[in-house]
Amino acid sequence: MFLWVSGGCQDPAPRDTDDELYRAALSDGHTATTATTASTAHTAHTGVPPAPPQDVLLVVLDDVGAEKIGVYGESTEARTPVIDGLAADGVLFRNAWAYPSCSPTRAALQFGRHARRTGYGSNEEPEDQPFRMDAAEKALPALLSTSPWHTWSFALLGKWHLPVAGTPWEVGWPWYAGSLQNLTGLTEDEHGSYYAWRKTLRDGTVADWTTYATTDTANDAIEAVTTLTEPWVVVVNFNAPHLPLEAPPEELHTRGRLRPPNRPLVLQHAMLEAADTELGRVLAALPPDVRARTTVIVLGDNGSPRLLVEDRPLGQYSGKRTLADSGIRVPFIVQGAAVGAPGSESDALVHVVDVVPTVLALAGVDQATLPGVRDPSVPLVLDGVNLLPVLADPTLPAHETLYAERLEPNGFGPYFKDERAIRDARYKLVRDAIHGVELFHEYAPGAVDQGPNLLPAGLDATQQAAYDRLSAELSAQVAAMVADAPLP
Repeated sequence: MFLWVSGGCQDPAPRDTDDELYRAALSDGHTATTATTASTAHTAHTGVPPAPPQDVLLVVLDDVGAEKIGVYGESTEARTPVIDGLAADGVLFRNAWAYPSCSPTRAALQFGRHARRTGYGSNEEPEDQPFRMDAAEKALPALLSTSPWHTWSFALLGKWHLPVAGTPWEVGWPWYAGSLQNLTGLTEDEHGSYYAWRKTLRDGTVADWTTYATTDTANDAIEAVTTLTEPWVVVVNFNAPHLPLEAPPEELHTRGRLRPPNRPLVLQHAMLEAADTELGRVLAALPPDVRARTTVIVLGDNGSPRLLVEDRPLGQYSGKRTLADSGIRVPFIVQGAAVGAPGSESDALVHVVDVVPTVLALAGVDQATLPGVRDPSVPLVLDGVNLLPVLADPTLPAHETLYAERLEPNGFGPYFKDERAIRDARYKLVRDAIHGVELFHEYAPGAVDQGPNLLPAGLDATQQAAYDRLSAELSAQVAAMVADAPLP
């Protein structure tokens, strides 16, 4: 059994404010260079038929950077005992990347492909031209349904926020309930609230709802995991701790009585603790035999909003909607029978796009048998890798490099925002293709956040070689993805 839990996405900060901060951060950069080299293809290992089949629970937290989870040891505010317990019996990944905003990460979790292939590079905004993803893009249920070994059941609960992909039902999730966007108020004049919101029900109708949203998502998840026919994939997309920042019910956290005015950081951590508590209730609802054959994956959809980032290594250029590590480095914890060394940590470079090939491997689906999106006569290109070998031995590597990007508007260009980032074990390169500037960072030994921009001071021979290598790889990966995109 595989349980998937997710969170929310939208940041109220206006785009022009983000742009100003970004340009300020890049003011010490230099003109970007272009390299042309052959692309390096990512390959996924073929899965082995599971016996017995593993259910999958995928849990996604909204606006949660890695530092917000207690077991990561990077915050004095974090209280997440349930997730910490999963790490104590699973594998914690220190170097996991997502996208800098919610919708692209959610698309990557559905399709296993980077934004430049699918066209889903940013949250859809009201002023954007309408864009709809290619119907040939197949989401996880459609991919998993090709399993030769088992017939799978599916449910997705909570936040969806993938409008350009269609509704959950249209991409293969027969059981959906939750908020199709961020929480919306009961009337047009009201802001969304965790205590008063509009819920989309399983039959597609929309109703006024007053059950605390985090609790409601957990209730729906419990119904799914206790009634679906095994094997199943259940995705739990918590809205928490995305805005609005509101005190949760007191029985769900240990912060005591929270009454205005409260520090935003206290409210955010209380909301996250409430989600952690409700996740514990979902796990406790699983019968022991089902729990034993359930693989649980917990991750975040992007970093915390800028004002809630607890460590800002690049000043105001940090957090959600940026390619700073605080904007794309997220918690990523896996617990289940595939884990060979429970309670271990991995320094492997991993990405949210790895979820799809990993679940396919658990189901025994051979990626080479899946038809390509642009050309069905060639195998489907997935950007992720199967993490089962790393789960079995956390000392193994996953990716040689990690990639993230921010594209606006959605589609295949032209873009008014085209930002790209790539890192290896030691260095990170950020390239703004619109403004022609770059940032280049070196990770100090044992550090999980990027160091200062090295370009203004000049690079030594080792750094220059690393820069050249990452620059060439970044250009090659982008070229390969552009070649896979639809013709204009």
